[in-house]
Amino acid sequence: MELPAGLEFSADLTVWDAERMGPRADARLCHVVDAMGNASARAQQLGAVITTAAKLAANPDQRLFLLVDREAGVAIGLLKVGPKRLFLRDGAARLHEVAPLCVLDFYVHESAQRRGIGRALFQAMLGAEGTQPHRLAYDRPSPKLLGFMAKHYGLKAYVEQSNNFVAYHSVSCPYIAPLPALCAPRLSAMQQVVDITWGSSFFRAGQVLAPQV
Repeated sequence: MELPAGLEFSADLTVWDAERMGPRADARLCHVVDAMGNASARAQQLGAVITTAAKLAANPDQRLFLLVDREAGVAIGLLKVGPKRLFLRDGAARLHEVAPLCVLDFYVHESAQRRGIGRALFQAMLGAEGTQPHRLAYDRPSPKLLGFMAKHYGLKAYVEQSNNFVAYHSVSCPYIAPLPALCAPRLSAMQQVVDITWGSSFFRAGQVLAPQV
């Protein structure tokens, strides 16, 4: 989607949380977040919108990775994560209480798909959060997301959960772990923006910058 006139970003990939998406947030930025959240819900055929500026402002543990192409003046992707306290069953039907970092919303605009952008965005999130794909839980993943995880990370084995989350597991990397081990660390104020430089067909992660929007 086209970015509103006058809205400038210090990097193509910026990370937002409740503090930065509060009452003083730029209304134009809130419009972009809302529009991308609506586009994500439509693409996934969800009954409700998962990502809005207001919801992000109301959830201090969530972080939104917002991807734009500053040169073209368009927003092209989002990825929202945050910890959730869940009850998950393992392969033996044993119930475990865990609090993994969860992928709550993941969307790349249709015009930017099949260019490696989704994987680059996901990799940038993993680097910023200091985690790995099999350590995450996924909220109501679409068939496209399940295929994405299988293709790029070889993650296929999971146990169906009654709460609609998916948590992957394997013999060497079980997803079940004590609560403290799965609670995601908060990003510091100086880690709120990951600089992204566009290439001919996809972007590469650069240095971490302080936010300037």
